[in-house]
Amino acid sequence: MSTFRGVAVALAAGMAALGSAALVLTAATAATATPATAPGRSFVVVQPAGPKDLKTVGPYINSFLGYIEGRAGVPAASFKAFYFADLVKGEKALLEKKPGFAMPTVGLYLKHRAALAMHALVRIEVEGKLDSGYHLVGRAPAAAVTSLAPLAGKRVAWTAFDDPAFVSKVILAGTPLETFTLQTVLQPVAAARAVIDGTADLALLATADLGAARKLPGGDKLVVVWNAPIVPNPPVVSLAAASTADVAAVRDALVGMCGDTAKGGKGICDEFHISGFVAATDAMYDAVAAKLVKP
Repeated sequence: MSTFRGVAVALAAGMAALGSAALVLTAATAATATPATAPGRSFVVVQPAGPKDLKTVGPYINSFLGYIEGRAGVPAASFKAFYFADLVKGEKALLEKKPGFAMPTVGLYLKHRAALAMHALVRIEVEGKLDSGYHLVGRAPAAAVTSLAPLAGKRVAWTAFDDPAFVSKVILAGTPLETFTLQTVLQPVAAARAVIDGTADLALLATADLGAARKLPGGDKLVVVWNAPIVPNPPVVSLAAASTADVAAVRDALVGMCGDTAKGGKGICDEFHISGFVAATDAMYDAVAAKLVKP
């Protein structure tokens, strides 16, 4: 799952048809412009299963950058964003572009936080919740299970929403992905539809996606077969290239954003279906990180 719904579920939220280069966005210019921006003022946004169409995602991220610039008191187009709806390309950008800020998946953050000096600034809140649930969903009369062993060999549709090691060790409680026959789809609704149509046995869905899945024709037949451990929502992070002043400015802007009616922050959050950004620390993710180092 992407943390937000649609663009929102995605922001946080790319590229037209996922070409070889990222979508580059600035708040004050056309979405395809690439003004000279210091690396410390660039965002890499990685949201697998997020929107891939430039016209869809561009205005949302532009408004997000514009709000940060306004609150930080810096000139328009001081910040730019590179958006990736592809996990592999997004990870490569984190490693090569060395941005000052990022919105990574939880798995990418934990995988690279030490090497890239990534530090959590805020945690994304969706519908008042700072954590996300994940579920394996089947079609009635599929029976609920308390372990994944009985599901070995099942066809599982999913969106490849995060780093494979994170999904295996954290979401699937240490079960190798090879235990299942994985079917990768572009959107959570497609995973649910595959179960309804019988082309998959199970779908790996986030709690936020269950409601939409059950509204599909035949969605009333979907049943939760297994519940994954709850995990924290993704952070917005700073990296080594960001200045101390910019880190403070971005954190302060985000923490107050969703309650700011005067300067439009609440409207932007509403468009993203985000209820808030809550100040965060790296320690909030340590329990999840410990699962990743287990053999």
